[in-house]
Amino acid sequence: MPENLVNQIAAGEVVERPASVVKELVENALDAGATEISVEIEGAGHHRIKVTDNGCGIPAEDVPTVLERHATSKLKSTEELEHIATLGFRGEALPSIASVSRFELETKSKSERIGTHLIAEAGKILKIEPAGTADGTKVTVERLFFNTPARKKFQKSAASENRQMTALLEQYAFAFPEIGFELTLDGKRLLKTPGQNLFERVSDLVGEERYWDLELLESKKGNSQLVAFLKKPEKITAARPQFYFFINRRPVQSKLLHHAVLSAYRDFLEPGKSPYALIYLFLPYPEVDVNVHPAKAEIRFADERAIYDWVYHAIRKALSSRGQVPVWAGSVPQIQQPNLGSPPVPAGGIGSLNPITPDLTYQQKVFSFPHSSLMGSPLTPAGGLENAHPQPNFSPLFWQFADIYILAQVKWKLLLIDQHTAHERVLYEKILTNLGEHKAESQELLFPETVELTPTEFQTFVQNQSFFESFGFDLSPFGDRTLLLRGTPPLAQKKNPSKLLREILDDLENDKKDLEPSKRVARSLACHSAVRAGEKLTIAEMENLFDLLFAAENPYNCPHGRPTIIELPLAEIHRRFGRPV
Repeated sequence: MPENLVNQIAAGEVVERPASVVKELVENALDAGATEISVEIEGAGHHRIKVTDNGCGIPAEDVPTVLERHATSKLKSTEELEHIATLGFRGEALPSIASVSRFELETKSKSERIGTHLIAEAGKILKIEPAGTADGTKVTVERLFFNTPARKKFQKSAASENRQMTALLEQYAFAFPEIGFELTLDGKRLLKTPGQNLFERVSDLVGEERYWDLELLESKKGNSQLVAFLKKPEKITAARPQFYFFINRRPVQSKLLHHAVLSAYRDFLEPGKSPYALIYLFLPYPEVDVNVHPAKAEIRFADERAIYDWVYHAIRKALSSRGQVPVWAGSVPQIQQPNLGSPPVPAGGIGSLNPITPDLTYQQKVFSFPHSSLMGSPLTPAGGLENAHPQPNFSPLFWQFADIYILAQVKWKLLLIDQHTAHERVLYEKILTNLGEHKAESQELLFPETVELTPTEFQTFVQNQSFFESFGFDLSPFGDRTLLLRGTPPLAQKKNPSKLLREILDDLENDKKDLEPSKRVARSLACHSAVRAGEKLTIAEMENLFDLLFAAENPYNCPHGRPTIIELPLAEIHRRFGRPV
C-alpha cells in the first residue's frame, strides 16, 4: 500500500475525532514537562486546534523526524514497556494527526537560541525553517480530515464535539492540579486554572459550594495509594453515574472500577440515584498495563480482584463512617494539603433537618394520617356487622403514606399516587402550554445570585441559553464560567435557584437526547420544581394535586415515563385476601 494510505489507516486508530487530537497534543505537552498548557479551538476542532505549552521543546536536529511513525524519545527498550511513566510512548500521535490535516509545528528547546518551524500537509513536510519562538512547543492543526471525507462525514455535531473536548480538558485539569490549563472555544474562554494543589483544583472545577458535598477518602496498601472524592449520598440528585478514574494520573475508562464504585454505593442511594466520584489510584508501574489500545484509554491490572476489593471496601467504609471532614494523612506527588476548615452547618442546626416526634409509634410515623376524620366512624355500623353492607363512596378521600404516596378511595378503587411524578406531570404540561402561548414569566429574585459552573456545564448552558430564557430564567454570563441569575420561573420560587439551575444543566448533559431541547429543558425544570418524596402535604394540597393530575393530557406517566398512579380495584383486594368476588 502507498505510504499515505498506510498513514491514513493508522490515523483511524489514533485520531477518531477532534477530541482525539486535543488528547494527544495535551499528553505530549504534559510529557514535555509543561507547567502551562493553552488549548484554542475553532469550528468544533475541524477548522483549527492549537495547543501551546512551555515544556522542554524539541531540539532542531530532531524536528525532521517528528512525523516519522514510531519516532519517540519516550521508550528505548522493550524492558521499559513494563515501567511506562509517560502518557504517550508509541510515537504514533503526530504522524497520525499530520496525515489527515494541515499541520504546523513551532518549537524551541531551552538550550537553543532560536526555534524551528515545520509545515506539513497530509503527512508530507512542506517546509522546515529556523524561527523566533518562545521556549516550548506550539502545534496548530487545521482542516482536520480534509483528505478523508468518509471520516469527516461520520463526525458528530459541533455541539457534541465541543462538549467532548471541554470534558477532556477537565479530566486533565483534575489529574494534573499543579499544571495551569486554559481552554478557549471559538474566542470564548471556558477554562483558566493556575497551578494549584489537588484540593484547590477540585474545588475550582466543581465549584466551592459543591466541593462541600464531597467526602475525602485516602487509603494505602503497600506501595499503592487510593485517593477519592465521593459525593455524599444525600446530596446526589443525578440519575446517571459520573466517574473520573485516574491511574497514575492517566485518565482512563475501567469497567472494573465503574462496577466497584456502583456496588459500593448501592446500599446508600435511593432508587434512581447514581453516584459521582473522582478516583485516583497510584500503583507501581509493573502492576498496570496501559499498552492495551492505541488510544490508551483502557488499561489492565495485574491483580484485578485485589484492586476491585480494595476500591469497593474502602468506599463502603468511607460512606459508612461519615460525619466529619476527613483529615488528609497521605502524600501524593506534587499534591499538598490545604486547610480544609469545616463545612457550613445549615441554619437551624442538624436537628432541624429531620425532626422526630418521640411520642409517635413506628406505624404512626410511616402511615401519616393528616386528619382524624379520614379514618371514618367506628367500624361497627348500627345494626351490627352481620347487617352491614358496604356503600360506594364516590367522593375521594386522601391520606399520605410515608410522605411519598397519596392514597385515595375513588368509587370501588384504591389509588396509589406518587406525589413527585404526579406533580412533575402537571408542571411539565403547564410549562409547555405557557411556552406555546408565550406566557412564560420570571419571578425576580430579591438578591441576584452568581452561579459558578464547570466548563462542561457552561458549554451546556451556552447551547441552551435561549430555552432557559424562554422558560423564565433571567440570567447572563458574568465572567469566564459564572452566570448572574436575576430571576426564575414562578413555579420554582420555593427552590434554591442556583441549585435548580445546576440540576437542570446536569440533566441536559447526562440525559438521553430523546426529545427536542425545549422539551428536555421543560422536563428537567418540572422534575426539579416538583414536590419531593418525603415532603408532607396538607389535605388541600393533595386534593388540588389530584384534580390537576386528572385534568392533564396524560395523567398516568411522568415526562420520564415512570408511572404516576397504581390502581387497586376492590375485586383485586378481595382476591388477595382470598374473599369471594
